[in-house]
Amino acid sequence: MIHATYTHDDARILIWKITESEDELYQQLKNEEEKRQFSSLNSEKRRKEFLGVRIALQTLLGREIQIGYTHEGKPYLPDGSYRISISHSREWIAVMVHPVLEVGIDIEIQKQTVLRVYKKFLHETEIARFAGEQDEEKRRIRFQLIWGAKEALYKIVGHDWVDFSAGFQTLPFDLQPEGTLNVIDSKKGRIFALKYFQDKHYCLVFCLAK
Repeated sequence: MIHATYTHDDARILIWKITESEDELYQQLKNEEEKRQFSSLNSEKRRKEFLGVRIALQTLLGREIQIGYTHEGKPYLPDGSYRISISHSREWIAVMVHPVLEVGIDIEIQKQTVLRVYKKFLHETEIARFAGEQDEEKRRIRFQLIWGAKEALYKIVGHDWVDFSAGFQTLPFDLQPEGTLNVIDSKKGRIFALKYFQDKHYCLVFCLAK
């Protein structure tokens, strides 16, 4: 079911929470090629993610869709009508479209794991900047937003960076229910402004390649 929708600079975003059964989702799938691809999937988790992403995107655009993938695994619409980005975390699906600009989106359920693994994706300057947060819950959310920002940016810049800790550096930002954070692409020296939303269910981060 639709949980939320957002618009930002001609981009449209839809957040879908999968509450439907696999059969209910399949009944909404319109594209025959997508149905053939679905029939080859064995994992129940993968099948529901496959359907959820396509139904969410189909709902957002209001028409039948087919998703293609580049050799790097980046999703696109073969008809070229929109640039797209997709993300999923358990029962949560996020899709984003823009008619011209490249987009990146990431949704992550609220979880504690990030407090144990942050050194794997934070640059040493980010650790110095953010790891001293005294409130553990605020520190966790901040780490989770930074992880989401780097995931969203990776979907835009592609395989230029695989090492998130070296590739992107997050500048200081105020932690609010929603806001903006700025991240430097270390290789090109470019600063990206990313929007974020967070509630009790998930953290959402997205970006336009302006």
